[in-house]
Amino acid sequence: MAWTKAKIAVVVGAAIILVAGTTSIVITKTTKSGNSSSNQKPTDSVSRQDGDATADRTTPKRTMFIMANAMEAGDTKSYIDSFVFKTSDELKLKPTSEALIAAIARFNYAISNKFGADAAHAVFPNMPFVIPTNIIASLEEKIQGDSATVSLSAAGDNKGTRPVQFTKIDGEWKMAADGFVHLSPTVMNDIYARVIKALDQTTPEIPQGKFKTAMEAVDKMKERAR
Repeated sequence: MAWTKAKIAVVVGAAIILVAGTTSIVITKTTKSGNSSSNQKPTDSVSRQDGDATADRTTPKRTMFIMANAMEAGDTKSYIDSFVFKTSDELKLKPTSEALIAAIARFNYAISNKFGADAAHAVFPNMPFVIPTNIIASLEEKIQGDSATVSLSAAGDNKGTRPVQFTKIDGEWKMAADGFVHLSPTVMNDIYARVIKALDQTTPEIPQGKFKTAMEAVDKMKERAR
């Protein structure tokens, strides 16, 4: 029900999926692998949306590019290294976030293997916490000293959405643990756990032929995460 109650579609050049008040945040770089284990790594066989190939953390939006690519690639280190975890509750969220990235990657690999790279590419924006690259590029970034925000709406059109919060540490911009989600780490731990469980329940069913299309698998996963 957490998914159902708070899932909101926000148009900012494309739909941004919000789960319990959380905006998606991934640039699609769909990958393909024949192994569904948590240790599998992506190959370069699947198409990728336009992005910043030289992304680094020298600006907040470049950090978002890194996080997005890392999520789809299953690169938990790059994703987690883009956050600032300070409190004990935030540190508890860290391993759950890592598990979420791995679960999304496994699901995405299974979709690609079963339905092909184009299908995986097409449905990836419908996954939890995903935003296309071109949307990140168009967002408004405001930097004040070692603090910054990135608006989740098109430039000059806030529509009541809360901006993503960043802090500059040792020359790199990192996202606050609650700077994107704007929910407590305890609440997010619960939401992430539900999504992980739904992903892991659905992923092995994809190669078994239980879904006629990639979108059917995504919809089933979302249904289970309610």
